Amino acid sequence: MARIIFSVLLIIGLYPGVAQDNKWMFLLAILPGVYTHDQISLRNNNPLIIGLIPFSRKNLYGELRYNYDFKNTLGLYLGRSFKREKKTTHILTPQLGLLNGDFKGLSYQLYYQVIGNNFEVNYQNQFSLQNAETQKKFYYNWSDVQLVIKEYFRLGGSVQFYRGFDKNYLDPGLLAGYRTPRLFVVLFDFNFHDLSKHYFFLGLQYTITK
Repeated sequence: MARIIFSVLLIIGLYPGVAQDNKWMFLLAILPGVYTHDQISLRNNNPLIIGLIPFSRKNLYGELRYNYDFKNTLGLYLGRSFKREKKTTHILTPQLGLLNGDFKGLSYQLYYQVIGNNFEVNYQNQFSLQNAETQKKFYYNWSDVQLVIKEYFRLGGSVQFYRGFDKNYLDPGLLAGYRTPRLFVVLFDFNFHDLSKHYFFLGLQYTITK
């Protein structure tokens, strides 16, 4: 029998952005996730609480996050966003990060976004390396393609890929979302074809500028 866990991910910023003028920009979001193949266990971080605080001003982009890179691990990332606008908007954001906790080491992260009139592509690429004593490492990618169906509504596909010292997985999925200039609500459904690996996230995101 499939077992269900409920995990809440508290995240500020599903995707990076470039702040306009001299204003600070924050993306406040929460993602409740439900897995249908694991047992609820607080000792095993189920439910798992992930916190993340991205911040940006002009081309500066940074993130402070906990439990996102690895359980019981704090990550601090700083980088710069490069933006190009023609028929479509392209945003490239490389970052370097420090990790401290159960996983101590360095991390390199690359965000890439393509935004058009009726579509959006989001690409997160991360490589993390533990300290010199163990040299443990992992690669992680969460990407999606969103197609605007009618005004604020969108449908698309998403995939999560992880390859590391502890496990490997490739999880394809579908998404459905509602997006306004400030509010973004999106449902990700991963491994819907395989109940033994099935899980989903409901994302709620609100943009704040100061």
